[in-house]
Amino acid sequence: MRDPRKIFLFTALLTLIITNLSAQILTERDRAKVVDDLLEERFETVLPGLMDQSGIDMWILI
Repeated sequence: MRDPRKIFLFTALLTLIITNLSAQILTERDRAKVVDDLLEERFETVLPGLMDQSGIDMWILI
């Protein structure tokens, strides 16, 4: 039979490694790129539908 302490230690270490790998913090430049990409996607998908729904032909976005 295996030692329960070894199993617990192995499981705890594996959990810490997986958590560390999935929690990578982006640099400010990378975060800005993600935000810009999301905003561009909204402009391309959400905005045309809203413009059609409201009957507006052109919006000036600043």
